[in-house]
Amino acid sequence: MNGTNKRGRGRPHGTGLNDEKTLGQIAGHMVRNASLRPTTAIKRVLRNPDSATIRRLQVKWKAQGEDFLAKARERREAEAAARPVSEGINYGKLAMATGALRDAGGPSAIFDALNSPSLRAMRDVMESPAMRAIQQVENNPAMRLAREMDKIPGLRLMRELQNSPEMRIMREMAEMTRLTRGY
Repeated sequence: MNGTNKRGRGRPHGTGLNDEKTLGQIAGHMVRNASLRPTTAIKRVLRNPDSATIRRLQVKWKAQGEDFLAKARERREAEAAARPVSEGINYGKLAMATGALRDAGGPSAIFDALNSPSLRAMRDVMESPAMRAIQQVENNPAMRLAREMDKIPGLRLMRELQNSPEMRIMREMAEMTRLTRGY
């Protein structure tokens, strides 16, 4: 018998499952948090995987993990460079600083939340020209004077009295009297 035509014993190597997307996500988690181990990253990506899935991904990670890590680092650098510079804040540098803090051992969930698209959109709104105009109005000397006047107890008491339900009723009664008498 010729040994080259003979098939090996047991199960064939490889599952035939395409796990590239999952391995890419694992690499992304590991790039964002350098202290993360592959098995922990697998558990974060898949949420309650069974032991066979963990083992399958561990084997594939051992064989191809460095390639996926290199691609994830390239993606992260490209994303950081592509983020816009918005009037003094470079979101690429902010993301890299956040990543450095995360790599230093900070909780990744907090850093993920700080870098979420919704929070980024809120920061953009807060730095918009409209919000700057509102801040200028709030810092206007007249507005500051009005805020200071709110701190004076006698004026605050007068304003509360003026806005009380009893005073509203009295104003309505005075208006009705004025209308009925023809003033």
